[in-house]
Amino acid sequence: MLGPSPSVRRSAAVSGPSATDATLEARLAEIDRPKGHLLEVRDEPLVGRIYAQPWLHRAVPWPIGARLASLRGRLDWLRPTMRDRALRWAADSVPSDTPDAELRRLARAALRDDAIKNEAIWRPWRARAVRIDGLEHLEDARSIGRGIIIATAHIGPMSTLNHAVAAQGIRFYCLRGRPLEDMRSLRGYLGRRKKAQICATEASGCRWLGRGGSYELVREILARGDACWMAINTSAR
Repeated sequence: MLGPSPSVRRSAAVSGPSATDATLEARLAEIDRPKGHLLEVRDEPLVGRIYAQPWLHRAVPWPIGARLASLRGRLDWLRPTMRDRALRWAADSVPSDTPDAELRRLARAALRDDAIKNEAIWRPWRARAVRIDGLEHLEDARSIGRGIIIATAHIGPMSTLNHAVAAQGIRFYCLRGRPLEDMRSLRGYLGRRKKAQICATEASGCRWLGRGGSYELVREILARGDACWMAINTSAR
């Protein structure tokens, strides 16, 4: 049986976008729509609601806020739940023959550092002024004119680095485990903090992309010349 003539094949090749292309564009448009404000926070204590007010953190200078956060981290050591969690983190992060005294020292330091890092989440305006060592490597990669992948360890003040990079005019899509659509409801003070972190990142011009079925989206984002950010969980073992 004869196939379509060359002219027919050519006309098919130059026709409008396929249904697949249209679907991909629709998915990209959906990702580009901010969603953080849609997240609902439930069971939030009054103290948490007050602490989440931006004016409070603007009124308290960072050196004072950081010292208070460090104090809170020290006090967290007195809470069995927080202490046990920190000790488990320390045990998972160092060789198995690490002495107990060293594990406890690391766990105490982790609680203090985590408290200071979490305080920084409430101050995105400060994060935008943070100096980035090695920024020239990122600029060199961008100068090629293609999309870039920013791969970092999932450790430390990630949101601070997010805002600092965005302040350099680099728009990126941050890859995360769960799509925001699957996080319609958050709980308590931690939920309020997570929502604030997501909204602040979106306000800087960046967007969140959930894992699962996202390969085509990442490929298209990179083809457009944008950046994708991957924070990788690590272990010292």
